[in-house]
Amino acid sequence: AGNVGKMLARLCCNEKALGEAFTLGTGEKYTWGEVADMYTEVTGLEFEWTDIETYLSVATRRRYMDRCILLYDRIWDRAIDNSKVMEATGMRPEEIVGIREGLIYEFQLMMDRPDIYARTDTDYAREVNARLDTYFTENGTECEKN
Repeated sequence: AGNVGKMLARLCCNEKALGEAFTLGTGEKYTWGEVADMYTEVTGLEFEWTDIETYLSVATRRRYMDRCILLYDRIWDRAIDNSKVMEATGMRPEEIVGIREGLIYEFQLMMDRPDIYARTDTDYAREVNARLDTYFTENGTECEKN
């Protein structure tokens, strides 16, 4: 999010950006399995892989858009080339925070600022968490409670 914020800030009122379309991202290329491994390394969390239909029924509101988002963001092997936005903004590669470093930063922020994390405790989050707890309990994987 910090990388995208920097990019957006440098695109605003930037003459090189007028009339152009940009895709914002780090430019890093990882599989979702590799990203999951980073989460495990940084947090100690382990992942339970599941099929698409189970995920949609347990972890979403089961709307058509949830399916579209999942398929677009996670199923297709998309690589984001950020060279256009880097050139337009004058950003250098060393200004980009890598995914692993970003995870470390964000999880440390959650530990240092529980008030920020508390804002994610919504009715919808509690509903999804309850469905996840039920799913894992019924399928032989017990969720740890905080």
